[in-house]
Amino acid sequence: MFGEYLKLHKVFDKLILINLIVSFSLREHRDICTDNLRAGEIFGNENAVTLGSRIADLFAAECWSEVMIGNPRIIETEDGEVNLILDFGPDLKLVMVPILKAGESKSLNAVTGASRIKIIQIGHV
Repeated sequence: MFGEYLKLHKVFDKLILINLIVSFSLREHRDICTDNLRAGEIFGNENAVTLGSRIADLFAAECWSEVMIGNPRIIETEDGEVNLILDFGPDLKLVMVPILKAGESKSLNAVTGASRIKIIQIGHV
């Protein structure tokens, strides 16, 4: 019986998908990203729908490099931080930072393979 459990467990291990973990620096950011009505009041209905699509794309990806829509790009700031940018309307952006493991360098491979991100800014940036 235990042997059958181990065989079944191995099968399930191969089927488990790990999605990108998205967090928010402010509760307001979370509220905007999860409430289309609130986003519509701030950015207009069309941009709110696009924002919802971008958030869904993030949750569907396994890592940053799988995000293909919204002109995804990596920007290094003047203070050496790395920002991940997605567009969701004319002059509207989602700005995120990768959450890397302690001691992990901010190399391109580490950033594009990041499985955790934090949204730090939304809107006209």
